[in-house]
Amino acid sequence: SGALLIALGKGGQLQLDQGALLVLMAAALSAVWAVMQRPVAQRIGAMSLTTWSTTFGTALLLPWLPQLIETTNAAPLTGILAMLYLGIFPAAIANGLWSFALSRVPASRLVVFMYLMPPVTIGFAWLMQGDVPSMLALVGGAIAIVGVVVVNRSKGSTAARVAQQAVPTPAAGAGD
Repeated sequence: SGALLIALGKGGQLQLDQGALLVLMAAALSAVWAVMQRPVAQRIGAMSLTTWSTTFGTALLLPWLPQLIETTNAAPLTGILAMLYLGIFPAAIANGLWSFALSRVPASRLVVFMYLMPPVTIGFAWLMQGDVPSMLALVGGAIAIVGVVVVNRSKGSTAARVAQQAVPTPAAGAGD
């Protein structure tokens, strides 16, 4: 409900426009993708999954390659650097870390953290661009954060389990 309020809150008004529908559709598809990719991440590994999914996702964009080349040639250096940054950090590194966590934690537990993306985005837009959110967006962000906290408190700490599973146990006699 918090993500819904964020998506619908535009300028303090409750509106269901094309942008809000796209945000809701993206959230639903991301949840489906997280559930689908867990068994694959466990079978082939997080980095392989990230590599293959990024490769196939890029291949689907190939019809727009001529426009990319044309736009890139006309773009200022700052725009090109921003594009590279977005390709490296939110795409490659974040998806690799997501696949790593997903290979160790059930999707039903991990997918809840996706609901933190809208409030974090609102916070960054507010701090970095001066984009003051509407009251509806702030209420939605607060609901999303409370929801993540409630889900994780009710079934134990996901972060602790991920950390525990990520650290290999020493072999018998190691360090003697």
